[in-house]
Parts: sequence; structure tokens; C-alpha cells
Amino acid sequence: MVVDCVEGSCSRKSISSRFGSDATIVTLKSGVRKVFFVEMGPSGKSIKFATLGADGLSHGSVSALDVDGSIASQNEGAWGVPDAVVLPDGRVRVYWVLKDLATGKPGLPEALVSATSTDDTASTFKRDSGLRLTGGYVDSEILRAQDGDWIMMVSTGPGAGTQKLYMATSRDGLTWAVNENHISSLNESALDPTGYEIAKDTWRIYYASAAPGM
Repeated sequence: MVVDCVEGSCSRKSISSRFGSDATIVTLKSGVRKVFFVEMGPSGKSIKFATLGADGLSHGSVSALDVDGSIASQNEGAWGVPDAVVLPDGRVRVYWVLKDLATGKPGLPEALVSATSTDDTASTFKRDSGLRLTGGYVDSEILRAQDGDWIMMVSTGPGAGTQKLYMATSRDGLTWAVNENHISSLNESALDPTGYEIAKDTWRIYYASAAPGM
């Protein structure tokens, strides 16, 4: 569903296009907006994208991300939740969760992977080599994407029991280091984070909360 809010008054809008689940939207340097989402089909689920209409309630023709790992079976649990971001050079990178059985951590199969557009039109994508993070980190949210200065927030997956939020940093958005000190409380499970910068180096974070271990 889509809701418009003006001065605290919100109304549900009618949409004329399917946006699947876990929609994430970026604005290209040209001003064009692209929406990325997970679409479920008879043969499984996949990451798709399209150009967003001017009203934000519809989109143009849908394209598949069409890279390794961007398609999964319907019952694949450790997969999806795309997070798109515009790179400093104008290209677009999409991060998502992929099961990686080679992390060496039993019960924590989730890894973060990514694909980057071949140019600033974000029309075609190429899978980035390697893994962004391993060891059960999911639900990435890029908070900053500047030359030499990237900041990301992640949560741990359901296999971790009490899910926790962590901060990670990178110089290029490909090689990440996670701060070992979680920012959420052990009195709750914290997941599905999002946030925005409210002042220099200061962010407001929103996340889903549940009882520990839930």
C-alpha cells in the first residue's frame, strides 16, 4: 500500500502498478527515480526494478536485476530485502541478503551481496564479486555513500536468537568492517532498521522491536 502524508494528515492512495515487497527507491543524478522490489511468481521470487512515474503511484516496464543470486525459490528464507543506493559517481548499487553456507557459523547462513549498474542510467547491472558481509548480517540500510566514507546499519538474522543492530563502515561500499559493539539493547530483538541524517554525523534510527529471541 502507498500513503501520502501532509502535515500529519495521511490518506491511502490508489496505485496502478504492482510494487511487490520490500520496495526501495533512489533518485538518479538525472532526476529520474528508480524503484527496486521483490516480485513473487509461479517459479519463485526475484529482484525487479522499474522507472517510477512522476506521481510515485505507478512505474514503467519492469526489468529483472538479472544477476547471480537475484532469483530464489518461493520457500527460500535467507534471501532478499533489497537496499538500493546511488554511488558518488552516479551509478546505483543494490544490496540484498543471500544464504551463504560457507561462512563457517552454524545457524547464521545469511550474507550480504551486491550488484552495481553499468552506468548512471541504472538500466543494467553486474554482480559485484565476493560478499559484502558474512556471518548472519541482514537488512542493510546505507546511511551514507560518499567517496571514502560509507556508513551502513545492519541487523543480525533470526538464527542469532536475540537480533541486534550494528554499524558498519567502508571506504568503497564493497569491503565493510562491522563495529563489534551493537547499538541496540539486549532487552529486545531489533530488526528491519531504517534511518536518516538529522544533523552532521547524527542519525535518527527506526527499527522493528520484539521480545528477546522473537
